[in-house]
Amino acid sequence: ELFEKYLEHYEKISKPRTFKDRKNKFNQILKFFGDDYSLSDYEWDKGGRELVGTLIKSLKSRNRHNHCIRVRSLMGQCFDWGIREGIFPRRQNPCSEPFDIEKVGYKPKQNPCIKWDEVPELFEKINSSTNSIITKSSLNLYLMTCIRVSVIVSMKWDWINEEENMIVVPPDTEGLKRILNRKNNSEYEHYIPLTEEMKKILNTMRGISGNEEYVFWTPKCKKYPHQNPETINRFLHRLGYKDKLTGHGWRSVVVTSGQEVGGFERDIIKRQIGHTEHRSGSIGSYDKTQKLKERREFLEWWSKELVKQGLKI
Repeated sequence: ELFEKYLEHYEKISKPRTFKDRKNKFNQILKFFGDDYSLSDYEWDKGGRELVGTLIKSLKSRNRHNHCIRVRSLMGQCFDWGIREGIFPRRQNPCSEPFDIEKVGYKPKQNPCIKWDEVPELFEKINSSTNSIITKSSLNLYLMTCIRVSVIVSMKWDWINEEENMIVVPPDTEGLKRILNRKNNSEYEHYIPLTEEMKKILNTMRGISGNEEYVFWTPKCKKYPHQNPETINRFLHRLGYKDKLTGHGWRSVVVTSGQEVGGFERDIIKRQIGHTEHRSGSIGSYDKTQKLKERREFLEWWSKELVKQGLKI
């Protein structure tokens, strides 16, 4: 019942894909513990810590190191919500602290990335590959826009504001990390200033999917109404970049090279890749700046620099 009530709350503040993932995890937790325990059995002073520990140990025994940390964190968030709602006793959360066993065998996942001087070789392989024009176009646009893969593959034609020369990404888009329980969600849209190079890619796609809802619509994908988010990583793997570069790892290339090669401020690059740290803290709630002029200058340089390094549009 606690899980169900928490999920009712969580569904209002999360994106559908995230909510589905959390719901599945709660179902896995309930399946493990069964129906023999009441909520009070999970109180720290009544053996709840040891009870949750059995789940953590079970996951660790199956080498699910990252998963056990996520599950314990999720349960902790749920119990904290229960405390705030008066359902669970204060200071009795059995998941409020990590278990020592979580550290055993745990290796934080890091997205591999290449160095700037390795970029021309990557582009040479992309240009000479026999992948479809849709896959190449989505990858090329991703490399230029600096936003997360999920945002690019789910991009819709009506996001393009030709009058403003801008792509406007809605705040509830999968892959765009935004808090959704805001009164004015329009403040949390993400803006991608269009460059001439991006427009060439989009013009190519108009001839393929211009009558569809999604820019990167593909008839082969059954799981999504658009290109599968895994397609870009699979493309990179086939090019020989497994353990060398992921789509998300490219963001490291953007942030590092944008500063070292382009000489742009870190704050401008962070805003363009979708980070919103400038909105955090007490002063952040007053910060409505977008710095679109500076971001446009960065993306115009970045797009031309990628072409200069060998990327063919």
